[in-house]
Amino acid sequence: MHYFWIYSSRAKTAPALATAALLFRQARCRTPDTHLTGYLHREGDIFVQYIEGSWEDVRRLRHAILADPAHRDIRVVASGRIETRRFSGWSMMYTDDSVLSFRTYQAAFGLEPDIRRASTSDLLKFMEEMTISYEATGQEVPLMAETA
Repeated sequence: MHYFWIYSSRAKTAPALATAALLFRQARCRTPDTHLTGYLHREGDIFVQYIEGSWEDVRRLRHAILADPAHRDIRVVASGRIETRRFSGWSMMYTDDSVLSFRTYQAAFGLEPDIRRASTSDLLKFMEEMTISYEATGQEVPLMAETA
């Protein structure tokens, strides 16, 4: 049994610095036996991240994220149990609005363009379609730096 947690947050610092802080925080939470996978998307100063793994691994990273002073307005989008991982092919995929804007993607379908107000299913569909796009074109999946 696996668990997942999706959250959004607003960076208190410039997006590049916030991304670096997020990478550092996640590196501190990882141990050689941690098996977290997922997807991180940055849209301007907003982060949306889907994390999956064992209950203990997800809980540990969630605690670190909630305590991180580099981010504000952290909102839990969804959490729960899952039978299988959605993103088992890598550790943590990373995209930002320079690759594809969530707002642009949603507007093409006439859906809620604000990433902070979008439904869980819309967020997951965006993430899944981005991974399919990378895999279909043979492009290397953009991963966060190895942290283990």
